[in-house]
Amino acid sequence: SGILWMALGILCFLAIVPIHFAVLMTVKSNNFTVGHNLFRIVSLILGAYGTSFMYRGRKLLAPTAEEAIQNDTRPPVLYLRSFQDDSKGVPVMRAADWSFPESEEQEIAAVFRVIGPVVAIGSPWDSLPILGASRLYVDAGDWQAKVGELMGKACIVLFRAGLTPGFWWEIQRAAKTFPLERAIFLLP
Repeated sequence: SGILWMALGILCFLAIVPIHFAVLMTVKSNNFTVGHNLFRIVSLILGAYGTSFMYRGRKLLAPTAEEAIQNDTRPPVLYLRSFQDDSKGVPVMRAADWSFPESEEQEIAAVFRVIGPVVAIGSPWDSLPILGASRLYVDAGDWQAKVGELMGKACIVLFRAGLTPGFWWEIQRAAKTFPLERAIFLLP
C-alpha cells in the first residue's frame, strides 16, 4: 500500500500541469489574475496532498528492524531514545520545494547506516513507523529483554539523552553489559 500512496502523491503533482492549462484556457483575458490566483490555490492544495501522500507512502515502505537486520550481515547500530523524543524534529513541509526536510532521526540514521543497519524499538503509540531508524515493535512487557538482546548484537549503541525512567534503565543496562567505548551519547 506504500506504493499506492506514493503513486497518489505523484498523480497530485502531475495533475497540476493540466489544471494550469485548463485554467488558462477557460479564463478570459480580462480575468487573467483571477485565473492565476485560482491556479495557485489549486496547486497549493494538490502539492500539499501530494507531499503528504508521498510521505505516508515512504513510511509504509520503510523496512522493519527485522528486515533491516536480515538483509544486512553487519551488526546493527542500536538507537535508544525516549519515545517522547520521537515527536521532536518531525519534518514540516517546506512550501518552497514541496518537500519534507530530514528529521533529526533521519539524519542520524543516514550517518550511521554506513556502519550497519540502524534499528530502534518502536513506540506502541505509532500508527505508522517514524522515518529514520528501522523500527521493531514489541509488547510493553518485553521491551527490556529486546533492548538487552539488541545490545548484545549491536556494534554501536546511540543514546539520545532523555529524562524518562526507561531511558535511564537503558543507560544502566549498557553500563553493566555493553562496552562503553562503543556507546555514543547524542545531546539534543
